[in-house]
Amino acid sequence: MIFSQYNEFIVNPKSENAIYLFNCMSRRWLELDVRLADIIKMNLDSIDNLKEIHPELFDAMISGKFVNIDRRTEIGECMSEINKHFNSKQHLNITINPTLDCNLRCWYCYEKHLDGSCMDNDTLKKTIAYFDKTLTQEVNSLELSFFGGEPLLGYKRVIKPIVAHIEEICKERNIELQLHFTTNATLLTKEILDDLKPFRNRIHFQIAFDGDRENHDKIKFFAGGKGSYDNVLSNTKSAIKKGYSVSLRCNYSKKSLPSFLRVIEDFKDLLDDKNLRFSFNRIWQEKEDAELVEIRTKFISQIEPYNIKSNINTYLGNSLRPCYGDYRHNIVINYNGDVFKCTARDFKRENRIGYINPSGELLYTENAISRMQRLYTPYCYGCRILPICPICSQSRAEADLGACPIKIDNHGMTRNIRAAFHDISGVKV
Repeated sequence: MIFSQYNEFIVNPKSENAIYLFNCMSRRWLELDVRLADIIKMNLDSIDNLKEIHPELFDAMISGKFVNIDRRTEIGECMSEINKHFNSKQHLNITINPTLDCNLRCWYCYEKHLDGSCMDNDTLKKTIAYFDKTLTQEVNSLELSFFGGEPLLGYKRVIKPIVAHIEEICKERNIELQLHFTTNATLLTKEILDDLKPFRNRIHFQIAFDGDRENHDKIKFFAGGKGSYDNVLSNTKSAIKKGYSVSLRCNYSKKSLPSFLRVIEDFKDLLDDKNLRFSFNRIWQEKEDAELVEIRTKFISQIEPYNIKSNINTYLGNSLRPCYGDYRHNIVINYNGDVFKCTARDFKRENRIGYINPSGELLYTENAISRMQRLYTPYCYGCRILPICPICSQSRAEADLGACPIKIDNHGMTRNIRAAFHDISGVKV
């Protein structure tokens, strides 16, 4: 038997005599006396010795997958579970771009916006027909997401009729429906919030902030030059107060990150609200270097007293929720009927993986087949965080020479495993 490469010893912060042994593949843990932990550590290279030393502990380690027959078997089991999870149709996440138009122009945005673009009636019918075919008995739940562009530009023409039809299908077929909007919130008016009220407990908004008022207004402003911060702040707080779940996507650079302390202050009356979460994301043009690490470390210490709900202590982001694009049956339907796998790439025809035909069938291109064959890099097989890896398969497929696209070091792996343990167990470490 071998000691699992997915194990991590984690000190119990509430007791100097206790240590957690956590396995990020089985997502199980043992709370151990430090003496038992020391016995395990002394026998890592001959773990079978524990059969004689402490049979009960050894049985618990087998049960929780803390030990395995050999490394090849363990990696095989891990990849089999990942593939089974990603190939399942039980949960679908389908994203729709009602439009690629936007009422704001952010300099760092990777999308090429198309003024006046909006899903026409023919494509709307194709999209609805696709859902009629796709939402079968295999599907237990559907997360329907709206992206763009600014999706709320197409609220009445596209979003409202699609949601109404899909809600009817889901009721008929006993499918749980969740709605997600990625929006700049400038159009998240009282009228729209009231209109969506029947779905309130099933809606999540991701709303972008680019720093405090001064920083945000330099990036996100209206056609006349007026900044959008006050508008976005007001609409966002209104949504939270009305009971909608909101994640603030805090797009930061070295220069803007410290200013998010003032954003937190602007939400200080809602920091205890269960519906508010902060998600910090480095803009892709900003390099992850020593200077940024230093700035982020200082920022983390400054916001600690606020005890906000966020991803700030993880290395790469959410440690438990993989990219929706990794799931085989999850797709992005563009306003013109082209289908993509991911929202983090230009919606150019040459990048599409297929398209929706008039009868609602998804016809795949050779790009789709090629991408499905490149889910892992050679580096993945020996990686300690493979079971919880937040690096999307798109990035892995594009990696040079089969290397890890993030090049995460051992310290970073440990941080992610501990973040996963916290997310699963609720134990703060």
